[in-house]
Amino acid sequence: MKISILQSALYPVVQNVSYVIPGRTPLPILSNMLLETQEGVLRLSATDLDVFVVTEVEASIEEGGGITLPARKFLQILRELPGGELQLYTEGERVVLRSASGRYVFTGLPADQFPSMPSDDSGVSLRLAPDLLRDMI
Repeated sequence: MKISILQSALYPVVQNVSYVIPGRTPLPILSNMLLETQEGVLRLSATDLDVFVVTEVEASIEEGGGITLPARKFLQILRELPGGELQLYTEGERVVLRSASGRYVFTGLPADQFPSMPSDDSGVSLRLAPDLLRDMI
């Protein structure tokens, strides 16, 4: 996976997805968020196994793929970075985040270890803008 994205576009999306990450969990994968690429879009997912949050943001995708990385650490670093373009790419199970101010390396877990969202046979789904959901909560 190799993408380019603006810090100002990525940070709020990561922040919104991070709300569902449990503080303590017996399953290390639940402390991670899943990053997956699709045509021009980076999809981020997180869960506590009761609630699944999935959101997307436009990104320049140079190489597709998916991986999980520690959500809180990722959010903390994004918060401190100045605005500008970021490069995010994988090296095996490591995720590298490059910005104008430095290079950060995360140890990720394979995307296939992340829990899959249960299928809903009711045919009902709900799409909300992150700001609207935050206001509702």
